[in-house]
Amino acid sequence: MEYVPMVEEITTALDHVFYEIQQLTLIADKATSERPLNNAIVESRLLHVRNLLNFFEHSPTPKDDVLSTHYGFPASRIDVETQDRERLNKDLAHLTYSRTQRSEADKVWPHGRAVLPVLTRCRSFAEYVLKTRTTSGSKTRGEDWHILLADMGRITQAASR
Repeated sequence: MEYVPMVEEITTALDHVFYEIQQLTLIADKATSERPLNNAIVESRLLHVRNLLNFFEHSPTPKDDVLSTHYGFPASRIDVETQDRERLNKDLAHLTYSRTQRSEADKVWPHGRAVLPVLTRCRSFAEYVLKTRTTSGSKTRGEDWHILLADMGRITQAASR
């Protein structure tokens, strides 16, 4: 039996979806030469990628996960390579022995393969929200979505150069 959220839950959860997209956008292209701080930035970025992959790709289940389908936005696979997905689980979300076997070169996260495809889907979702949903009852206003959409556009354009 699938979990069917109430309208109020969907409205409130949209603020959390906005937060995930906003956080990914804010740190999508950030880096520092301070290794411990840079690791924290990369891990935060990838945690948001992982959360958003789940949001955009999964169909309704008995779990109470917030999903894009709850907003009428169809679930579909994002073009993130299998090895990157595995690393999101094994290197980010779990302590594993396979993580100890990676070389320094293997530890670099390919921005274009793991972050940009998710940001592209986030842009489509933001456009969809602005066209189809009212933000009444939500802390996040329509103008917040417009600003976020513009920020995502700048990041994805800069990355494609």
